[in-house]
Amino acid sequence: AAFFVLALTAFIFHFQDWTIKAAWIGTPALLRVISEFLCGMLIYRASRIDRHGLAPSVSDALTFGSLFLFCIGTLFELADVGLIILLAVLILGVSGPGSGVRTLFGNRLAIWLGEISYSIYVVHFTVLLILRHGSERVLLHSLLDSQLARIGMFFVSLATTVIAAAILYYVVENPTRRYLRNAAGKFVI
Repeated sequence: AAFFVLALTAFIFHFQDWTIKAAWIGTPALLRVISEFLCGMLIYRASRIDRHGLAPSVSDALTFGSLFLFCIGTLFELADVGLIILLAVLILGVSGPGSGVRTLFGNRLAIWLGEISYSIYVVHFTVLLILRHGSERVLLHSLLDSQLARIGMFFVSLATTVIAAAILYYVVENPTRRYLRNAAGKFVI
């Protein structure tokens, strides 16, 4: 069902001549977000209702295989729908009990990043825009064309996004969630 949702979305995008890169506002954005959300929900649900679950070796193979293919796909500019499908396979893989999955995604840093992931989602685009425009104004354009500068900007963007997301999480998201849960009659510490 999850892959059907993605296939249907890809068909609609193709039929309408939309691109995922341009799907930031309007109907294309709404369809993109809904289909990605549904896909994630369906994969999560499937992983929870399967009594046998994934074998640990299958969990590790799906996780690390899709992660590797995703990196290669981005390097060679694979179509966006292909990258989204690889991320869906990654979600399925990390839902399993693989020892590699537990090692990579079960440590404190990975769990904390998961906790602040919504804040990361909320701030990442704004941070990237600010850093991009700021670097274009401050640095020479030729300097930004170098591979070393791109790598440096990637790590600056990553660190800035995580810092901004952590601030948003601890100052806004988590207190708001607690307040809303308490207001709904459920006391949360």
